[in-house]
Amino acid sequence: MARTYHSILVLGDLHIANHKMFSGPYVNGINQRCKELIDAVKQVVQESGCQYVIQLGDFFDNPKPGPAVLDYVATEFSIPGVEWHIIAGNHDRAGLDAPSAIAVLGQIPGFHTYDDIAEVALTVGKNQQHCVMVPYTSRTAKESFEVAASRTKTDSYVFAHYGLTNNKLLASAPDHMLFEDAAAIFERTAYSYAVVSGHNHTYETQTFACHNENNFQYLTNIGAPHGTSFRDMDVNGEYLHCGHTGRTWHMGHDALLSSVQSNVYSPCFRKLKQFQASIDQDRPYPLWRAHQGSTYLRCTPAERELAETLKKAGLAMDYITVPDDDVEVEKGPTPLEMTAVDEHRMLVQWAEETGNQNLIRHIEDLMRAVDAGG
Repeated sequence: MARTYHSILVLGDLHIANHKMFSGPYVNGINQRCKELIDAVKQVVQESGCQYVIQLGDFFDNPKPGPAVLDYVATEFSIPGVEWHIIAGNHDRAGLDAPSAIAVLGQIPGFHTYDDIAEVALTVGKNQQHCVMVPYTSRTAKESFEVAASRTKTDSYVFAHYGLTNNKLLASAPDHMLFEDAAAIFERTAYSYAVVSGHNHTYETQTFACHNENNFQYLTNIGAPHGTSFRDMDVNGEYLHCGHTGRTWHMGHDALLSSVQSNVYSPCFRKLKQFQASIDQDRPYPLWRAHQGSTYLRCTPAERELAETLKKAGLAMDYITVPDDDVEVEKGPTPLEMTAVDEHRMLVQWAEETGNQNLIRHIEDLMRAVDAGG
């Protein structure tokens, strides 16, 4: 089969770092988990045959990745014929408007980094693809998208590190927006566009018809791999396209979206899968999907250390402790269990709005576990 090449590859949040959990051995200042992530991303880039890589922020997991990590990234990602465009995410910054960790990479040929909103023209074949880069700054999502909309041209791509969601409660956070509200901002420009966003670790897309049947607006989140459990996570990709007719959006056949996240390619990912399988055998609902598509975990006191590890690794949004017949249960709810109680009303409201009976059952199961822990 002939390989299909794409001019633009878009990557979601990577969170590159020497993560301490499941780190594996260190070689020249790089642990195995970090090395495997970088190597996996390099493989995705090379196999795509792309000319440009757009990375949507949170390139690094913290603003001080260390010289060994920086050097390895710069060496391995310096791929002949590939040009990197990286926008700053909140994890890349020590402060909202402080210089980001990615700024150092911007001094190396083949790397372009963006600490503030900027316009870029990418040469694709005989055409110039106009792009607006929207990094995470002290601006709110609404303020940033308003600036980006003012700079769009015909058939622009907008790449951002702000969350897009269909959940009204989550959208109340200053760094998130409802899809429809973001679309309303860009529709004022009378241009077609595609907004591709990281930050919110879900995979969601939304299309909006505007102006005429051949002119569509497209918004998507590709912040992290999507799946209902750890074992379902994998690199995923789809063609960037819009419209109820299936018409490929302008230049869309030249773009491939792909989500890669640091927890997928860890040296101990097999252990996480084994843990998932073991708790699946014992409990009917060990994991449940929350209002923003994140994974919450129920664990026994004996499993709490591993649950905390999963949380720190980004594989679980949070966890609660449920009773174990072999372990004495703590008296009173922990702060994390109180968090679950506080979220109860919001989750029930979302589940009822969407008619998600399965989630409602999970919430009821969760609350019984919290009550038992008290």
